[in-house]
Order: sequence, then C-alpha cells, then structure tokens
Amino acid sequence: MHRRAGVTVIEMLIALAILAILVFVALPNFTMWIQNTKIRTTAQDLLNGLQLARAEALRRNARVELALTDAEPTVANVGALPLTSGRNWIVRVNTGGAYTAADFIQGGGVSATGATNAQIKADRDTSFGPGSSDVDTVIFGGLGQATAVFEGDVPSFQVVSIQVTNPAGGACAAAGGSMRCLTVQATMAGQVRLCDQALATFPANLQGCPPPPGGGGPPGKK
Repeated sequence: MHRRAGVTVIEMLIALAILAILVFVALPNFTMWIQNTKIRTTAQDLLNGLQLARAEALRRNARVELALTDAEPTVANVGALPLTSGRNWIVRVNTGGAYTAADFIQGGGVSATGATNAQIKADRDTSFGPGSSDVDTVIFGGLGQATAVFEGDVPSFQVVSIQVTNPAGGACAAAGGSMRCLTVQATMAGQVRLCDQALATFPANLQGCPPPPGGGGPPGKK
C-alpha cells in the first residue's frame, strides 16, 4: 500500500509564517505605492483638464477656463465658486458673469478619480519670483494663450504651478519625504506640462520642473 501524499500541519504553519513575513516586509512599500498612485492619478487628471480647456478655447475661439473648486465637478455646479486649494476642477466657458448648463464642458479632480487623500494647490510665478500669489482659475483665450485669476495686485504671470500632494501619505520627496509629489504647469503661451519637483530641473531632466522665473523688481504680493 502507498501512503497518500499531503501537507502536514507543521508544514502549513511554516508556510503561513513565511507568507506573513513577506507581507509584513512588503506592506510599507505597497502602501507607499498606493499613496503615490493617488498623486499621479490626480495630477494626470488635472493635466488632461488643462489640455481640454485649451483645446476647447481654440476650437470655440472663445475664453475657456479651468476653475479649482470644492464643489462636485458636475453640470449642476457649473457656476461653483473657485478656490485656490479646491479638490476638484471644472472646465467651462468663461462668460464673465453667470454660468449656465450650456457653459459646462467637463469636470474632474479628487472626487472624480477617487484619490481621496490627494490635495491640489495653485500658485502663480511672476518675473519677480515664484509663488507670488495664489491662483484659483486658469483661462485660455481663442489663440491658446493663458491668463490667470489670482489674489494680488500684479496682473502678469509667467507660470501657474498647481501642486498635487498627499499629506496623508507623508512629506514630498523634495522635502525629504517619501511622496512623489507632482506639479502641473501652464505658461502664458498656453503650454501645459507635468513635472516632478524632486528631480533635477528641466532640461537636465525632462521630467523635472523648470527653475522658477527670476529677475529684478519688487516682489509680488504674498
């Protein structure tokens, strides 16, 4: 008679112990990957929104804006109040006044992507230095050029930088943390790009962000 092959209780316990050790070792890296994915998802979604706003401005030969907001990014909230740290965004025709459902083009952001821990914050960089004023809206004209709505008293800007972070996951890599925080930028010429502040500055690294604009003159209003 042949004995039937099988797994003993001791062998099963050893296998479970090894599996538990592997999970314990891999879990922190997996958690970090999940948190960084939320940043990437939100940043890519925001980049797509800015590209859409510019494309629609060119197609319609009209002013089209992307506004950051805390409201749900739906047609019902087409006239939502812009916020510099809004978790969502709405692309709509810039009417300069009341908005209607016909002005709504598309919405996105944290609510749409499900990346609940990601945060969005926009700043305007001027020729006087970076981060001189907060921004809540980027407007593209019929020729694809960009302007910005901001808090401050200097109407010009060189770059609007929208930071996407994840404080729940930790500090940004550029500040010594583990989160790969990303920046979405729009220039006056209408160029839109995604970059990583933790990498070498562009063009030394094509995925890095350009250095902040410099120049003389008084600092912009904080």
